[in-house]
Amino acid sequence: MSDSKRIDVEFSFAADDAWIGRDLSALLDEVGLETYFSSDNPDFAAGYLRKELMGVYRSSVINVMLWSFTYRDKPKGSIVKMENDLIWQRHVGKSEHKTLFILNVGGSSIFVSLYNP
Repeated sequence: MSDSKRIDVEFSFAADDAWIGRDLSALLDEVGLETYFSSDNPDFAAGYLRKELMGVYRSSVINVMLWSFTYRDKPKGSIVKMENDLIWQRHVGKSEHKTLFILNVGGSSIFVSLYNP
């Protein structure tokens, strides 16, 4: 990653749900946690967001996924789908599930979506 900034909590979200992530990020910032919320940190990845995503998700202590129909239905190749894949590889594939929090904000079934892409 181009910046060695420590990230305590990272948020992955679809644009429709950005307000939830922004509010949660602000609350956590107030208690002294370092958060990564992409629309609040546009220069963090130095213009190479796709290239730097892996570093962002590997270095964060906790990942929070804001799951919704919009998040679920993002097309392959989108930033959101890349985030989703990286998060699952780390937390499910490498048994780091204790540091993944999924907030279901839209009523979409998470497990049905995982097994029926």
